[in-house]
Amino acid sequence: MFSMFSPEDVSTQLFDLADKKTSSMPDLGRVIIVGYSAGAPIARRLFCKAYGAQKDGSLDEKSVRAWAHKIERLVIVAGITRG
Repeated sequence: MFSMFSPEDVSTQLFDLADKKTSSMPDLGRVIIVGYSAGAPIARRLFCKAYGAQKDGSLDEKSVRAWAHKIERLVIVAGITRG
């Protein structure tokens, strides 16, 4: 709420952290992403970025992360998008 970062910057930082963490876990079985309230669209953006979504909405198949196919569930709780 009081952050001066844009949601895109926050999602990029989170994506970089997730990418770094998952690359150090070769035996990773599944990934579950949970977003609550204002974090819901950021969680959705993390999911999209994992599958190669770019800022302009295009998909870059070369940018798909290895851990993207391990995402088992995306949970959005009380999303500000009303759903």
